Amino acid sequence: MANIQGGFARVCSFFDRWFINGILVQGSASAIWFLGFCLRFLQVGNLQAYAFFFGAGVLGLIYVLFTVH
Repeated sequence: MANIQGGFARVCSFFDRWFINGILVQGSASAIWFLGFCLRFLQVGNLQAYAFFFGAGVLGLIYVLFTVH
């Protein structure tokens, strides 16, 4: 019985360490950090640039809505 319990504990520990903590927690944190790092370059502090990004987004959305069947 102790071998079964110890083996199950090792499997749970491995799953917790590599899947839950490694992929889900660290993976999502790294992805969000990278997205924020990339998006900070769009903050230029210029109202005309923000209007351009907004207009480009609207045009992109219209393009996607009309080309996807």
